[in-house]
Amino acid sequence: MFRKFGSLTCLLIILVTSGCILGEFPSRREIREGRNISNFTVDADAIYFGAAYKLYRINLSTRSVEEIYSTDRIRVEQPIVADGVAYFGGVSYVDERGNFGERQGFFAVDLRSRKSLWKFPLGVGGYGTYGTYPVLAGDRILVCAREHLHCLDRRSGKELWKVDNWLGRDTDGTTVPYAYNGFVYFKIREEYFTGNDSNDGHWAKVALDSGGRTDVLPIAETPGKYHDTDGDAIGILENGVVYGATRYDSNAYPASRFGALDLEARKLLWEVRGSSVRTRPAISSRCVFTISDNSIEALDKKTGDIVWKEPLGEIVQPTIERSQDVGSWEYENKRSRRLVATDEVVVTQGSQGVVARRADNGRLLWLVKIESEEGDADPLIFQRMVIVSSAKDCSILAVDLMNGRELWRVRIPDCRYHYILDD
Repeated sequence: MFRKFGSLTCLLIILVTSGCILGEFPSRREIREGRNISNFTVDADAIYFGAAYKLYRINLSTRSVEEIYSTDRIRVEQPIVADGVAYFGGVSYVDERGNFGERQGFFAVDLRSRKSLWKFPLGVGGYGTYGTYPVLAGDRILVCAREHLHCLDRRSGKELWKVDNWLGRDTDGTTVPYAYNGFVYFKIREEYFTGNDSNDGHWAKVALDSGGRTDVLPIAETPGKYHDTDGDAIGILENGVVYGATRYDSNAYPASRFGALDLEARKLLWEVRGSSVRTRPAISSRCVFTISDNSIEALDKKTGDIVWKEPLGEIVQPTIERSQDVGSWEYENKRSRRLVATDEVVVTQGSQGVVARRADNGRLLWLVKIESEEGDADPLIFQRMVIVSSAKDCSILAVDLMNGRELWRVRIPDCRYHYILDD
């Protein structure tokens, strides 16, 4: 009898702990470590960036690294700097024990005193993070927060207006805003959530002073369809023209269409078959550079015609099967391939290295093997140097723009953050 009672007791414990009795139990939480170095911003003779929960600055004259500001477990994304103030946003993460700190938000930090001037709360949706650069427009700053676009007074942090729109987050890529000539432009996606999809995939034009929609740029062939609403790569704005992914190709998802959108003329100037890359293209005076089919393409900015095309080669891993490892495929094909250019040189970073080519004809200049990780920054060209990061060993290094020779390397005190993985 005692043995039977003991067996029943053990069975009851097993059932309870497995969640089969008394309802579902919380899933097991696993604390994992990630490493992150945000994109760079140059101001005067210094580079500003976020590394995990802190804002840092590297003095390019002395190559000393300084901690400017520390958040309470908010991962600091790319800052912008204006008039002695750094502006940046971030999403809340945890410490080694899984404890959250302060709530996510958007910050203004005085660089001289290194104190917070204000913090704008972003709520449950949080900051747009991956690829979501804040946009400075005079005394206003545009902030993407997943489901909203906020326009803030940059002196006080007061919200001047807000529009509802899906602006993406982390692996979603982003639909970033573009400020031009007193207006703000962005891809429309809010109707997708309200049930009215008549404008999804088109672009909105809203007044910078009020946030009121003044026009719709009709570029989608079939508004509301998935391939038209999701051309989410980060574009680049020059003289009123946005170069970047315009929409996905319905016949070859996740490939996209890449093009040039004239904002004032309200029309596509040209559009070509693109790729799944969600990083920002690069431009020279003649070309826009993008990635397509494991190659770098130089396209004529006026027509979209291919000027030259060269394989990415050793700097990528093209053999990853999406069906077998979605996470690795997503990083390899959508976020690891990054570009920066001058009129003379275009630099391409991949998961396995960095390569430089002549901008006019694609001729190889140099190749450096640097393993990239999920938390690395986009390359930056500054003072004849290419500056890249290595989240793997929390360092930032500079190589000569013309020959790839390493010039210096700076170790960041800490670029680790922690997150919770639920079963």
